[in-house]
Amino acid sequence: MAVQYKNAVKHITSTGAKATLYTCPTSTSLQQVSAVIKTFSILNTGSAGTCDVYIVDSSASATIDIKRFSNTEFTAGTTVNVIENGNVIVLESGDSIQIDNSVGPADCNLSIMEITEDLRGV
Repeated sequence: MAVQYKNAVKHITSTGAKATLYTCPTSTSLQQVSAVIKTFSILNTGSAGTCDVYIVDSSASATIDIKRFSNTEFTAGTTVNVIENGNVIVLESGDSIQIDNSVGPADCNLSIMEITEDLRGV
């Protein structure tokens, strides 16, 4: 099993449409990949508005709204933390994290632990 730590830093300028921040690499017949997102913050560099955070579950073909920040929480110059109290987000192969903010731009930072498991000889 190999563990790799990564940062995904994205500057989002679009509004009113979902923007993909990170996609867990796709597994192969030789390797299974998963990811654990340990920290996830969004800095509103625009004006006050809303911000929705989604997990796209590729195996279930479903998009789940996991967090919504209102215009009183997502004010200009404010940083919001999507993950709090020691919680994490676990992604399976092909799953992704998206945001949709009503104001732009926004700076996003995710700290990710990718886990690759070798399936040879199993």
